[in-house]
Amino acid sequence: GCGKSTTLYALLNHRRQAGVKIMTVEDPVELYLDGLLQAPVSDQLSFTEAMRAMLRNDLDVGMVSELRDAETIQLLYRMALAGHLMLSALHAASGVEALQRVVELGEVAPRMVAELTLGVLSQRLVPKACPECRRVEPLGLADARRLDLPPELEVVRAAGCEACEHTGARGRTAAAAFLEPTREEREALAAGTPVAKAFELTPDRTLLGAIQALIREQIVTPAAGATAAGR
Repeated sequence: GCGKSTTLYALLNHRRQAGVKIMTVEDPVELYLDGLLQAPVSDQLSFTEAMRAMLRNDLDVGMVSELRDAETIQLLYRMALAGHLMLSALHAASGVEALQRVVELGEVAPRMVAELTLGVLSQRLVPKACPECRRVEPLGLADARRLDLPPELEVVRAAGCEACEHTGARGRTAAAAFLEPTREEREALAAGTPVAKAFELTPDRTLLGAIQALIREQIVTPAAGATAAGR
């Protein structure tokens, strides 16, 4: 997994307070939180049925564990249009691709996406370099080309030891990039500019940039970073 459920629950927990009505539709419910109305999907209650029931409630925050098809995407944006803060997850390679899927798969009008989307968080879980067997050395030309980093950059590598069961890794960390549309990007998207051309993708807004930062900070090895980045 990429840690999306953990992130969703952390966001819900952050919003959880007296007077805030929070409802979820999940398949399955992975963690029950006090004070929330959490509806598990079942043979008797489908995703869309549960979402329609949520739409009829006076909630403040809603979470749908996954956007699976056009109908669930459209219902999510209908609830956002009604003034609810909505959270969900979508399988996509990047924030831009997620918005493309909302427009194309969900058949949601680009203007509505531009007006209602607060942001898209892309994340991957990356193994952390073992602290016992890690060593620091220059990145090298081959990895530099693969990761778009300078070859002289000092990075960590881990050959493996008894402490990490000879894997070279102990624990995981999240590489995360948040794509928050600017006013100019919202205007471009609303005007009909294709999603892929509407956004300026600086490194801090991309998953690759987040992985590069972890490599620069000597938290993960180039090999682990390249795998997470699909390179």
